[in-house]
Amino acid sequence: DIGPSEMSGLAKAIASSPTLTRLSLAKNTIGDSGAREVAAVLGRSQLQTLSLFNTGLREEAAKDFIDAIKNAPHLKKLNLQYNALRAESKKELDLANATRESPIFLVT
Repeated sequence: DIGPSEMSGLAKAIASSPTLTRLSLAKNTIGDSGAREVAAVLGRSQLQTLSLFNTGLREEAAKDFIDAIKNAPHLKKLNLQYNALRAESKKELDLANATRESPIFLVT
């Protein structure tokens, strides 16, 4: 039952935790605003695996993940499946992933 209002505090914890490497927010209605909070701290986190499966993410937040993918050195797996992403956004996410030194396992 995590929603957008809890995401600011959770994002701070994600950024500051030296041991949090896996996080699933699957099936929580965090929406674009919550997803954007996570994307903003992804590069400062130790997260290796992140699941935002069916979280209400749409085009607005997808753009933030395009940049986040490029700047998250520890990330190895990102699941954005079952969200309202258009084909263009999925393509841009794939292109951002391809620019990484070590591409991640990306599910859109």
